[in-house]
Amino acid sequence: SIENRLQALRMQVMPGLRVRFKPGEGNLEDAFMLGMDFGRAILDKKQDKSMQRWRCLVCGHIHVGAEPPAVCPACGVGPENFVRESMEDEFINDTQDKFVIIGGGIAALSAAQSIRKRNRSAAILMLSEEEYHPYYRPALSDLLSEDLPDKRLYVFDPAWYADNRVELRMGTRIVKIEPDKQAVVTERNESIPYTKLIVATGARSNIPPFKGRENRGVYALRSLQDALALKEAIKPAKKAVVIGGGVLGLEAVWEMVSSGVEVAVVEYNQRLMPRQLDEPASLRLQQLMENKGVKLYLGLGTEEIVGDGQVRGVRLNDGQLLEADLVLLSTGVRPNVELAQDAGIEVAQGVVVDSRMRTSLPNIYAAGDGAQFGDRLVGLWPVSLEMGRVAGAAAAGDWLEYKAPLLSTMLAAFDMEVFSIGDVNLPPEQCRVVEVNDPVEKYFKRSYFKDGVLVGEIIIAPRVDTTQSMQSLGRDSSGKKRGNRWKCRVCGYVHEGPEPPDICPVCSATKDMFDPID
Repeated sequence: SIENRLQALRMQVMPGLRVRFKPGEGNLEDAFMLGMDFGRAILDKKQDKSMQRWRCLVCGHIHVGAEPPAVCPACGVGPENFVRESMEDEFINDTQDKFVIIGGGIAALSAAQSIRKRNRSAAILMLSEEEYHPYYRPALSDLLSEDLPDKRLYVFDPAWYADNRVELRMGTRIVKIEPDKQAVVTERNESIPYTKLIVATGARSNIPPFKGRENRGVYALRSLQDALALKEAIKPAKKAVVIGGGVLGLEAVWEMVSSGVEVAVVEYNQRLMPRQLDEPASLRLQQLMENKGVKLYLGLGTEEIVGDGQVRGVRLNDGQLLEADLVLLSTGVRPNVELAQDAGIEVAQGVVVDSRMRTSLPNIYAAGDGAQFGDRLVGLWPVSLEMGRVAGAAAAGDWLEYKAPLLSTMLAAFDMEVFSIGDVNLPPEQCRVVEVNDPVEKYFKRSYFKDGVLVGEIIIAPRVDTTQSMQSLGRDSSGKKRGNRWKCRVCGYVHEGPEPPDICPVCSATKDMFDPID
């Protein structure tokens, strides 16, 4: 073929497009998108190499440079987990608007970046309760056992905010949103007007009502302040109990073990990470932890935290008493929705938003761990990153719509990396499972296939390359994208089934106007 001949000449070749002599509406749109992609490819060629954008497949972090970073500053994976991003379409809408962003996390910062990219003259004000510049929250567990340089801890240095004219007020708590006045009120009763408002108030640690939770020596790990306090507490600690077996909690367990602390983990579920791992993988993780000296108490609950002002231990619901001079609660998070709720904004599990991150009130957007798109709340770093980007773009007048990023889990602990993506807990009669186990290389992989399509994968190894898993998910052996849900490009109607309908029942668009969705 012509493509093969051009490739033999070492030319960069884009995938071709087959179009019928009488193309349908979908074929014409595909041809238009091919032209757009071709134009972007030409611009990419002319782009300064030092300005290339690389996206981490695990957490969504964007790195700018000639090469991907040696280590992702957000989640810690290696350069093999980065893919090059194509150039974005440019949209400029310079105004004298005042954008106010409530929050200091990655959603708030991503929104500020997105606004400034599209509006070079507007005022941007970030209001953060924390006393620190926005930081990499996934890196907090690393901070427990090492002193991270600012470049690894903070997303941007202070000069970035001045250079991009983003005013960041730290230690500022907002107590009220006044939609009728288009203003927010601080705890010092200062009224701050806005043209557009983005609510990115995030989430806080969920602290169960355990008896004795008020004892000294009981900690949570959600903020940088939490991490610094826990870091100091670990130094003299001898025995610790971690309640909850989530990813951040297990990473903290590893940091404690590495610091010489004897650690016990209490997990209410019968196995570790039951949503992200299947039973064989959970058992393998359990063995890794026990080999490092961690004591596991699975399928048990906490009755009370025992102490006399200072924590002394944890009593389980079967009567066992675990001695401890430090207790870490890794029991999930709760979204901060009270501010939005009091302002009359629609709230379900989180602040309800549409695909452009608009709330139920005009000129108010929401993003991050406290924002809910669809029927469930997803409080994860890559979701907050993308929500913030879309909220900022939409507030600036650009037409971007939120598409949920491909979510995965990466646990880097106990001298191994544990990676999971997709559905890995299907009943055996509904799928085919392929297992690879190489004890010499310490490489373990379980792949789940349904109707010939990869629907989930788990990898446990000293170093995991996620690229193939990410790119193969939802595709058959030929590499074709397959799905059981199809979205109409014209009206957004979603059809469920192995194939799209011949005619959209809502707008009458033809079959070729449907795309598979995850």
